[in-house]
Amino acid sequence: MYVIRDGQKNDLPGLRKLASELNTVNLPDDERELSFILDRSARSFDGRIRDPFEREYLFVMEETRTGKNRTAGCVRALPAPFHRIRRST
Repeated sequence: MYVIRDGQKNDLPGLRKLASELNTVNLPDDERELSFILDRSARSFDGRIRDPFEREYLFVMEETRTGKNRTAGCVRALPAPFHRIRRST
């Protein structure tokens, strides 16, 4: 079974592995940038970023049996488009 949830700091190793395979604009193969994305997402979810147009949300799809991240997606507040990253296994 899979769950879709907010990305969290402890997801960094899994996201880094996923990013190393994809290396896209939305999920860069750069640990510092991934940490920034995770932090910005956490601040967006908990309302510390007050302006809704500045918010960015990172979601991960986790395989519950193994705890591994299978995919990730970033949603930026409108008017920016929805971005999706998918990995086939």
